[in-house]
Amino acid sequence: MTKRGQTLRNAKAPLLVFTVEHARPFVPQKILKTLFPGRLPSKTKQKKFNPLVRSGNDQHASGALRIEDLKTHVSFDLGALKLASLLRQKVGGQLHSGSLSRLLVDFNRSPRHPQLIGPWGQRLTSIEQLKLIDTRYNTYRDRVFRQVQQAIANPGVERVLLLSIHSFTPVWQGRARKTDLGILFRPNIAKELAMAQTLRNRLRETASFSKLNIHFNRPYRGHTNCLSNEISDRYLGSRKFCALFLEFNQNLLANSVAQRKRILDLSRTLRSL
Repeated sequence: MTKRGQTLRNAKAPLLVFTVEHARPFVPQKILKTLFPGRLPSKTKQKKFNPLVRSGNDQHASGALRIEDLKTHVSFDLGALKLASLLRQKVGGQLHSGSLSRLLVDFNRSPRHPQLIGPWGQRLTSIEQLKLIDTRYNTYRDRVFRQVQQAIANPGVERVLLLSIHSFTPVWQGRARKTDLGILFRPNIAKELAMAQTLRNRLRETASFSKLNIHFNRPYRGHTNCLSNEISDRYLGSRKFCALFLEFNQNLLANSVAQRKRILDLSRTLRSL
């Protein structure tokens, strides 16, 4: 058992780098006023938004702009940042999180991806878009790339494991999803497959995960355009680095005794890898 606030330590465990690309529902006030002229509620306080307000539709907002979308899954991955922060408190390592809603910019997409600029960002001028890319998107990605590069170059670090933390809606197109935790990776890459299998097997040995549905490459595919894959591609030949994408059902992320037990079991499992 660990005391409150104490991290779980294992000399042979990998250095963990947590990333949360869709971390928060933040849109600068100046942009909100541009997008919603005369329609923005005067008492709108983004920091007071409920972090577990759910949307039953797991897709980006389109058509007419709705300020309500800022609170839902189309804006950010609900509960993901809090989970990653708690894990980092338990196991140490590094945590990097995107600073804007994906309605503006998707921090998980590559620079030339057609969905890099979100539906709200597409309403901005090209100059405003470039400013967000330069001051927010590039800054975030450069920081993550630099952290991984420094860790791999450090002779005192034996292994580096990057975990991209995300959440997904429990219901998609009116149907409940059966996945509780999705481990996303590319099966054709041996080290990713081995790490995913080890993680799932060890989680299934814990009390809090033993009865959960832990699926590979659900509800999304591991072969996708994302930051963790882009970083992994730079170190395919390195035995020192591996990355996985963890997708949590938002039903699991509500603050509860069960969730606290899952965080502890997951923390212990990560330190055992």
